[in-house]
Amino acid sequence: STLPRPDQDKIYGRWFPYGSASVGYEFTRTLGLDNNPWLSYGKLRGSIAQVRKDTGPYRVLSPLAQSTYIGGGFRQGFFGSNPELKPELVTAYETGVDLQFLKGRLGLNAGYYYQQTDDQLIAPRVSQASGFILQYLNGGTVVIQGVELALNGTPVRTPGGFEWSVLANFFHNENRAKRLPSFLTEVNQSDAFIIDVARGSAFPGRPITSIAAFDFQRAPDGRILIGATGYPLINNTTYVYAGDRAPDFTTQITNTLRYQGLELTFMFDFRKGGKVVNGNDWFATRTGLS
Repeated sequence: STLPRPDQDKIYGRWFPYGSASVGYEFTRTLGLDNNPWLSYGKLRGSIAQVRKDTGPYRVLSPLAQSTYIGGGFRQGFFGSNPELKPELVTAYETGVDLQFLKGRLGLNAGYYYQQTDDQLIAPRVSQASGFILQYLNGGTVVIQGVELALNGTPVRTPGGFEWSVLANFFHNENRAKRLPSFLTEVNQSDAFIIDVARGSAFPGRPITSIAAFDFQRAPDGRILIGATGYPLINNTTYVYAGDRAPDFTTQITNTLRYQGLELTFMFDFRKGGKVVNGNDWFATRTGLS
C-alpha cells in the first residue's frame, strides 16, 4: 500500500498480497466427444481473485495548497485528512460453462459472478467549517453479482460464400450496499445536482444505483396528506429511497452478414426496467413551460 501510517511515524504503508487463480475442465476431451456431431466442445471453468486499491496521494495527511485568490499565501487543501484510511479490498468469484454444438455452428457461454468490496474508498462532502470540501473514508461493504449469457450461431452458410451469424448477449446484474459508515444513512454519488427533488445515492441494504427523492407527507396508515390548497404536502427535509436506476436486464443481438469479402453488421439493444427521473419535465413544470 502507498498509504502512509502517521500514527507509527511511517511515510509508507503496509504490504499486502493480491492475486488470482483459475481452473478449467474440458469434459468433452475426457469423455472422447471431440468429434461428436451434437456436442463437440464442453468446458467448466471457475476463478477467484483478490486485489486491493489505494487512493491518490495526500489523502491521509492533507497538505496546504497555494492560494490563487486575493492575498495569495496558502490555504487548506480540497481533501481533508484521514489518518485511519486503509486500502479497500475486492474479492471476486466467477464460475461458468462453455459449450459448442453442431461442430461449432452453435455455441453457448454462461457465467455467474460475485464480487464484494470491503472498506470501499469514498469521498463524501464534509462540513465547510472543517476547512475542506471532501474527505476520503472507508465507506463500508458493496456486493455485486450477476449472470451473463452469450449465444452465438451461424444459421446460414452457403457454398456460394454467403454467411449469416448471430451473437446474442444477456446480462442481469444486481448490486447492494451491505454496509455504510455508521454515521451515514445515505451516500450521495455527486456533490452537485441539476434538480433539487431527486439525486443518485446509496442506502444501506439498497442498490448503489438508487434514486433518493423527497416523499409526500403521510398519515400513520400511509395515506398522503393534502394541504389547505388542495395539493399534497411534501416532506422536503429528508430524502428517501425512491427506486433503482439500474435495469433488470439488458440484451444485445448482433447480426453479421458476409458475402465474398463484404460484411454488414447491425445490432439490436434491449433494456428492461430501471427508474428514470425526467429532469426536463421537472424544469418545464416548475417554470410553467410544460
